[in-house]
Amino acid sequence: MASGPPPSQAFWLTVPVGRDGPGSVIDGRTENTGHGPLFPSGAPDKREDLWLKIDFGNKVEIDRIDLAILADFPHDAFWHQATVEFSDGSRELLKIRKDPAPQTFRFPRRQIEWLRFIDIKQTKPLGWAAWSEVEVWGRRVE
Repeated sequence: MASGPPPSQAFWLTVPVGRDGPGSVIDGRTENTGHGPLFPSGAPDKREDLWLKIDFGNKVEIDRIDLAILADFPHDAFWHQATVEFSDGSRELLKIRKDPAPQTFRFPRRQIEWLRFIDIKQTKPLGWAAWSEVEVWGRRVE
């Protein structure tokens, strides 16, 4: 995961899907192997209609997403799949592993203004699942 912003002309955005909902954005915290205030993660419990949109506010060029799931196993379940829908109309399918280590998803570089995670899937019966951190890597388009 990122230890800080990359060199100039690049950006990094960190979006925890947190206990306080999407309002708890850009905190850079990656703790994911426990519960409570020391582990800023969470999501609505046992739902199949979840989505998360990240709007960059201007055009960016990206080619990587890093994802850390909440991984207090066996307590936690996990979402094993999600689709990323980009503002340019393209999509990428993410196959998510049951792994506490951050997972990196690389894809062809594209210029977008926003992305949205949709079709977030979990094996039934549904359990408690959450993402601890989402990092989107790329650069601003000048």
